Amino acid sequence: MSKATGIWAILPIKSLHCAKQRLRKLLTAEQRRSLMLSSTEDVLKALNKSEQLSGILLISKDSAALALGHEYGAEVLVPTSDEGQSDAINRAVEFLRARDVAATITIPGDAPLLTADDIDSVCATLQSRPSLTLVSNLDGTGSNCIAASPPDLIRYQFGHDSFTRHQSAARDAGVALAVLNLPRLELDIDTEADIEALLRHRPRTATQHFLLAAGFGAGR
Repeated sequence: MSKATGIWAILPIKSLHCAKQRLRKLLTAEQRRSLMLSSTEDVLKALNKSEQLSGILLISKDSAALALGHEYGAEVLVPTSDEGQSDAINRAVEFLRARDVAATITIPGDAPLLTADDIDSVCATLQSRPSLTLVSNLDGTGSNCIAASPPDLIRYQFGHDSFTRHQSAARDAGVALAVLNLPRLELDIDTEADIEALLRHRPRTATQHFLLAAGFGAGR
């Protein structure tokens, strides 16, 4: 990974024992845990291949997620309490700002189709300061990526309709907002339809191999 820029990726991972509750009718708790670990590994592989990132900060209290982060050379940050996603990311931003990191991109752990090219496309929008870039989820309501230079340009507000809230935060901050269309990054895995969409793509990721082994994509 290149150390030529001051852009860090923030990768928040929730506790895996309660991962992907919307898939509980299709997958057991252990399968959902394995699904999330596979997806996190796919994301870490893509981040490591980026030519534009200076580092990766994985924030989680889950021991398996932290071990995977270490395996892929990420720095890890363990929250001191059971924070929600927004609080965890804002804490990560504060941690990196204290190190004079110039810019951050926040990436979800459940975007297994992510590629280094997608990451580099986002990084390319951060050449000027201040700047903010958003990538939505497939239905346009969630924020699957937020890139900010400086990192604390806005407060992060994940949850229902976060895409609209982050757009409003950009307007309130008085900064120009870029919105990128990156279909691979927009696909997160929350529903059976998401699984079906994922399995239509090639080449195969670790997440896809896991789902095929679990019996998806075979007339299930």
